[in-house]
This record gives sequence, C-alpha cells and structure tokens, in this order.
Amino acid sequence: MQRAMLRDIRNISVPQKSLSLDVSSGILVPLYDPDTNMVFLSGKGDRYIQFVEVTDKDPWFVEGLRYTGEQIKGACLIPKRSVDVMQGEVNRVLQLANSSIIPIMWQVPRK
Repeated sequence: MQRAMLRDIRNISVPQKSLSLDVSSGILVPLYDPDTNMVFLSGKGDRYIQFVEVTDKDPWFVEGLRYTGEQIKGACLIPKRSVDVMQGEVNRVLQLANSSIIPIMWQVPRK
C-alpha cells in the first residue's frame, strides 16, 4: 500500500499524519512545490497523478483532484516563470509517457 507521511523533523520516528493512497506496487514519486504547499504524487507505472495540499495544522493533508491518463514513466514540475498566471494556472506537471510528454495544468478557478 502506498502512503504519504508527514513527519516532524524534531521527532522523525513517529509520523504526525499518514495518508493512504492506494494499493499500487509502483514507486511513488512526490513532487513538492513550496510556494503553494502542493504535493503531486505520481507512481511509476500508474495511470494517475494526484495532488495533495499540505497545511500547517490539522487536517495536515487536503486531498485535491486526480488526473488520470496514460501510464506514467516519470514526471516533473516546470519552473514558475513558465506557468500562465492569467489563466489561473498555479502549477504544471510534465508527464513522461511511453511515446510522449504530456503537460498537465493545475488551475485555480476564477470568477
């Protein structure tokens, strides 16, 4: 079972919070953006990328949307200067698939 755990650096032996994700056997690749406190979780061999917001108080993890697409070989975040802020984009993940690189935009809805 894949899990994301939040630990206090003053006592790393005990996790503060644990978030169960799924039962996939792939290697979990977390991508963290410190500007937005967003963690993008993708597993090598999986077909989805999920984002979780990390907060500084309980409930610690706020689960967000899940993108489902082709099988993932790898993923990375692009630099902030490349996002389209006028469209409400806060992050973009590049997903490496079998024969292509797929840009996945994460947007905040605007009025």
